[in-house]
Formats: sequence, structure tokens, C-alpha cells
Amino acid sequence: MPPTRSAPSHLDPFARGKIANMHARTADAYVGVGLNEEAAREYRKALELCPTFIDIRTKLASTLRDMGDKQGAVAEYTLVKQAAPKFLPARINLGVTLYSLGRKDEAREEWEAVLRDDPGNKSCRMYLDILRDRRAGARASTRRS
Repeated sequence: MPPTRSAPSHLDPFARGKIANMHARTADAYVGVGLNEEAAREYRKALELCPTFIDIRTKLASTLRDMGDKQGAVAEYTLVKQAAPKFLPARINLGVTLYSLGRKDEAREEWEAVLRDDPGNKSCRMYLDILRDRRAGARASTRRS
């Protein structure tokens, strides 16, 4: 069936944004009670209306990661990074997700990029310290073997 003038894609941008944010608030409520699959559906509905809303895309990515879909989360965080490289919450969480996938060098690159833009970012400093401590511990245990 072809789209009609009443289809959401034909709404003016203000109306689309308003409805997208309503979907996002519903998704937030679902996340709050642990219904992540329903939340992901609502975030996707919001992004169908407003694909450039990076805050909603970041929430979708975090929800996917919490559901165990780490590859999906990386894909969403990467879209945010491409659209808004200075949106640091997504870059930090991209690093966390990459780290959880064992892609530690890529995680380090993300956190170091965040620190170039925000040298006082305590989360990234902590993550990099953990990464260094684990690498140092791995080297020490290898030498003892």
C-alpha cells in the first residue's frame, strides 16, 4: 500500500519529533521495568520518525547491549559516532561494548578519543586504568609461567 498523506513520514518535522520523543519516553519506561525488547521496539519506532536523534539511537544501543546484542549495539553506537563524533556518551559506551567483545585496542582508541575532547573524563580514565592493569597482570602471569 503506498504511503498516504496521513502516514507519519508525511508529518511536519515538529510533529514527527514530538511523536518520536513520545515513543522514546515509552521506551524509557519499558527499560525502567526491565522490558528491554519492548523498549527496543519503541526506540526503533522513534528512529523511524527521526533517524537523526542521536540521544535516542544511543539509548537503543545501550538497550541492545543490555539484551546481549553487542554487535547490534556496536552498529548503533557507530552510527552515532559517524553522525556526531563529539557526542561523548556514545563514544564511551562504544568503548565499553567493544571491550566486552574482547576488542580491547578499539575500546582504548575510543576512550582515548574521548579524553582528547574531554581530558577530565573520569569514566574514560578509569576504563583505561583497568585496561592497563589487566594488561600488566597478564604480562606478569605470563612471565611467572
